[in-house]
Amino acid sequence: MAYIEIKNLTKSYGHNVVLNNLSLTMEEGTLNTLLGPSGSGKSTLLRSIAGLEEIDSGHVYISEREVTELEPRNRNLGMVFQHYALFPNMSVIENVKFGLDIKKVSKDEKERRALEMIELVGLKGREGAYPRELSGGQQQRVALARSLVTEPDVLLLDEPLSALDAQIRVELRQQIKDIQKKLGVTVILVTHDQEEAMTMSEKIFVMNNGNIEQEGAPSDIYRAPNTEFVAGFIGNLNKYTSNQFETIFGERIEHQLIAVRPETVQLEELAGEAYHIQGVVRRSSMLGSVLRFFVDINGEELVIDKLNRSVNFHADGETIDLYLLKKDLIFIG
Repeated sequence: MAYIEIKNLTKSYGHNVVLNNLSLTMEEGTLNTLLGPSGSGKSTLLRSIAGLEEIDSGHVYISEREVTELEPRNRNLGMVFQHYALFPNMSVIENVKFGLDIKKVSKDEKERRALEMIELVGLKGREGAYPRELSGGQQQRVALARSLVTEPDVLLLDEPLSALDAQIRVELRQQIKDIQKKLGVTVILVTHDQEEAMTMSEKIFVMNNGNIEQEGAPSDIYRAPNTEFVAGFIGNLNKYTSNQFETIFGERIEHQLIAVRPETVQLEELAGEAYHIQGVVRRSSMLGSVLRFFVDINGEELVIDKLNRSVNFHADGETIDLYLLKKDLIFIG
């Protein structure tokens, strides 16, 4: 049996079905992400697992134990929210010890475990600091330490990085991954940020309208999306009907939608079975390390992404040769 198992979970608010007879499994010691747009049901699912939402029907199992009817405090879960929810009148170590106070751990054991966890999250030396004296990233580290110090069976993270600056988010993503691996704790992360999901997760559950549209490893979901929604939500895509595809590539493929990732289109000849086409650069934009070109081919548009290097730069109006391996095509529907 899987470590976490959700069976036929349904949750509605009036006539609005937020979770639609949803089932999933997660393995022990893995980092799993619930990914989807606002209103997809991901936070409601997380809160249902935590016992913070009363569900209409269904079952929640953790480590082969049904917890559906248990109070949140009896599920042995840790939870970190978008807003840190630290006690402003308590120091770092007092905030971290708080969960152990509730569990009535001995004084010496509390001190040892709190100091160990503070060091693990990179805040050694700041034990006596108060939340107002810490940056947003440091406060979130305290919240993480407070949740982990109780040794939960599962750590639930509800958009924990969305309020932070971009650079801090990148740093904390890696730190959370490192901590998760070191402790072997099972993690469920909620996010709407596809990059966050792709870089952190071992398994992603893409949610839409209370359903799981697709689940799998990040690479599998990126390379082989099952639905148009997943294809459009994960990464960037050129999507074409059979007629549009034939106009661009000169070959007819009968399929509902044929998609091309912008980065798979190359500017040099490729070994293997490939398309070779010519197009005119209509406009371009620089996205940091990536150059994005909008190329006109027989009246249809193909967007391509290349590394921001001088050798890859092409001016508006320039005719360029493009190559695409046939195995890189994505078929949707």
